[in-house]
Amino acid sequence: MAHAIYRVGWSQSVERLDDSWLRRHLADSLHEEPEHFFQLMLGTSIAQITYEEWQERVASCKYVELDQRPDCQVHLTIQACHECLKLIDDDWLPIADRYRPGQQPEA
Repeated sequence: MAHAIYRVGWSQSVERLDDSWLRRHLADSLHEEPEHFFQLMLGTSIAQITYEEWQERVASCKYVELDQRPDCQVHLTIQACHECLKLIDDDWLPIADRYRPGQQPEA
């Protein structure tokens, strides 16, 4: 899992300070919901610049298919996110019963 998360970060070019800023604003948003997070971001100049950079990065992709393209940052990021989520999905059901609100996982 650590390797999959590393690949997500490696495949895109968000700076560490930008990443920290985004995490902080996500934590400040109501229940960490994407819609409220986006509304909070719209009111800042840093967010507008970051959003424009993201839009330019996505628009730089010239491929139509979603399969992995070794020279495309957009597709490398999509593939890395897909692999990370697949690992979570594949492993969640076997361990989900161990975790209940208010309980400690068994050792």
